[in-house]
Amino acid sequence: MKLELKRVIQIVFVLVVLISAFSYRTYQQSNQERNSPAMHQPSKESNLCDFARGCKVNLTKLNGVVTIQSEQDAQVLAETPLPLSLTLPPGVSINKAVLVGKDMFMGTIPVIFEAGQTNQSWQGELLLGACITEKMIWQMKLSLSQAEITEDVTFEFEMRNHY
Repeated sequence: MKLELKRVIQIVFVLVVLISAFSYRTYQQSNQERNSPAMHQPSKESNLCDFARGCKVNLTKLNGVVTIQSEQDAQVLAETPLPLSLTLPPGVSINKAVLVGKDMFMGTIPVIFEAGQTNQSWQGELLLGACITEKMIWQMKLSLSQAEITEDVTFEFEMRNHY
């Protein structure tokens, strides 16, 4: 079976388009990795929570602010416990706290917070398993209530493997 010149030109054209798309995608991905912020320097545009610096969310239905933080210089690493302190407005309580993967489904992991010395302070521990990727975005979802009003709050954060 002989290939006609027209058919050869079509095949070459498709190969050139595919190679160009592959090269462009590879260049873009390597450029993004090169320009990504270092682990200890979070991006200013990022909405990711840095537990070591503390994070806060203004409540809309319930009055007040929810804050969460870990020890100074603590990092969220796979298979490494991370103690957390949660502060709620007066009269607000936790109904449920869970972790879910944002990048990929990893199931639902419950987080247990216990009341601290005051009614507003709560103590808990974060523990995540290792993932196949070097880093992954997770969400901590809190269901809060006061009287008969409930509100959900989400903190997004990055976990890194340390292998």
